[in-house]
Amino acid sequence: MSLGTTSIESLPNEIGKNNVNLTIKETPQPKGNVPTQLSKESINQIVSGLQDAAGSGLTALPSRDLPTNNQHISQDEQQKPNYVPESEAPDYIGDNSDFESILKRDNDEHNEQDRLDVLYEELQTPILVMILFFAFNLPYFNKSLIKNMPSLFLRDGNLKLSGYVFKTFAFGVSFYGITKMSKYLSEY
Repeated sequence: MSLGTTSIESLPNEIGKNNVNLTIKETPQPKGNVPTQLSKESINQIVSGLQDAAGSGLTALPSRDLPTNNQHISQDEQQKPNYVPESEAPDYIGDNSDFESILKRDNDEHNEQDRLDVLYEELQTPILVMILFFAFNLPYFNKSLIKNMPSLFLRDGNLKLSGYVFKTFAFGVSFYGITKMSKYLSEY
């Protein structure tokens, strides 16, 4: 060893004398159910006993345990060699692809749409006329006319004949413009 070093064995070790030593002894465990080997003589005895029992009819099933009706086995379609099972999924195309039913359904939908269009066109005009009539009779509209076109009114604030003609003309132009605009927008 070199200078200034000490070996571990030369160091004092008082603890080593008082250590507890454990000793473990393994005992072999007996194996569980080990099958016993049968000798040839015992196997021959068992086989001959079974043959004697079969010869005397002791291994046969009682008649109450034998099935009397075998029709369900002989008529089972799945037992045939070339059996193809029926498809359980519904045939959506085959069920609904009848050309006449498609045409009828399409015509019904078209007729329903036509009825709605006719109803819309019939109701559109009266509703538009009501809205315009209401707007042209509002006090705000009359005040705007008095302010911008006082020549259409009498001194007491009532309309002259020219005022009625102008108001009627403005009503008609508004109705025509809104009708044309709605037709133009409905086409596109």
